[in-house]
Amino acid sequence: MNGYRPPVIATRLLIAANVLVFLLMYRDRGSFDWDNRFLLKWGGNLGALSLHGQYWRWLTACFLHANAFHILSNMTCLASFGFTLERRFGTWKFVLLYTVTGILSVFVSSVVEPNVVGFGVFL
Repeated sequence: MNGYRPPVIATRLLIAANVLVFLLMYRDRGSFDWDNRFLLKWGGNLGALSLHGQYWRWLTACFLHANAFHILSNMTCLASFGFTLERRFGTWKFVLLYTVTGILSVFVSSVVEPNVVGFGVFL
């Protein structure tokens, strides 16, 4: 099958999930004026919390974005690299790579800056 390209379902679903969370956050707040309390409500990472039992924040923070530029740049990168990586490694390995990379990056920010609210891959 020359030219066969496997489907890239996970990349599309991850982009949709990120955008959906962003839109739900906007709907909840009514604006893009998101402070630390609001980000924590939505699962933002704070090392003081996540290192002491709220481990789920390491995953939820991966789906939060501070503003339109942040989500646009992250989803552009995800689309640019995600389609290629998912085709190369397969859907499940790509999802594992995405999840582990996200969790590890948020975990590192928990350790390095435990008193700073983090989200996405930025502090």
